[in-house]
Amino acid sequence: MTSRTETHPALLGIASVLPERVLTNADLERMVETSDQWITERTGIKVRHLAGEKETASLLGARACEKVLDLCGAPDVDLIVTTTCSGDTLVPPTACLIQRHLGMKGFPAFDVNAACSGFVYGMATAASYIRSGLAKHVLLVSTEVMSSLIDYEDRSTCILFGDGAAAILLGASEENAVPSIILGANGQDAHHIVYEEKPTGKSPAVRMNGRETYRTAVDKMCAMIDGVAEEAGWGREGIDLIVPHQANYRIMEAVAQRMGLPLDRMVSVIDHMGNTSSASIPLALDEAARLGKLHDGDRLACVAFGAGATWGGVGLQWSGSCRHS
Repeated sequence: MTSRTETHPALLGIASVLPERVLTNADLERMVETSDQWITERTGIKVRHLAGEKETASLLGARACEKVLDLCGAPDVDLIVTTTCSGDTLVPPTACLIQRHLGMKGFPAFDVNAACSGFVYGMATAASYIRSGLAKHVLLVSTEVMSSLIDYEDRSTCILFGDGAAAILLGASEENAVPSIILGANGQDAHHIVYEEKPTGKSPAVRMNGRETYRTAVDKMCAMIDGVAEEAGWGREGIDLIVPHQANYRIMEAVAQRMGLPLDRMVSVIDHMGNTSSASIPLALDEAARLGKLHDGDRLACVAFGAGATWGGVGLQWSGSCRHS
């Protein structure tokens, strides 16, 4: 009797897209009561990319998909999973619009909204489809136009967010590139980050309880780093790089300090991208690969915290054969 070979997800390629338009701290000084020093000290952010007038989440996501498919030889795709909280519309799903932009049809496409934790939730979904045999090639697309949700008179939020997209092509393999995934949520904390009107009746926008978000983000990211390392059988010291959600550089510093880890083991792109919500981890991964910071066999802990409250971590084993932009 022939034994069935277990199927695992492999990372075949990754590509990213950033809009050309940028918003600097100097620009923000002219818009709200703030300063470059104040923003830099509290967030680590210098520049964010903002989508142009006709650049939607689906267009940015499709451009990232085109790049990764070109890198990987345009294999047949069985599924598109899109993570976004700033999609083009409530209906239809942004994944279907990406499918249309790509000139594809017939296979499933759907969105996952777990706010800034979306990439980790999306990876869990894509990996499950491959492990179950329901798909051989999955496009995992994280795309955000957060600027469409921001009140640029609210200095507590407008300094943080940027736009961008990244796409990962996952394929079926005998080697397991995703040895651990942990997800969690607590709806009792949903009120700390919301999209709602101001009491003055201004247009809806993202509102945030920064103090509580900071505290919980540090707690959950630390727990997720140890959790994915334990589940993967690595141990904390077995992690080569941590790729956190790029929410705030002070959060990354606090996580590293609490866990006794050097900051150079933490990938950071927040200074020139800002907080791109669910796209931040794959954007950071693609840049790290492009700059030669990722090596064959590297063990990566990707951890995130977001509105909901949601949180999650995924352990990735990097392969030198993964194509990147």
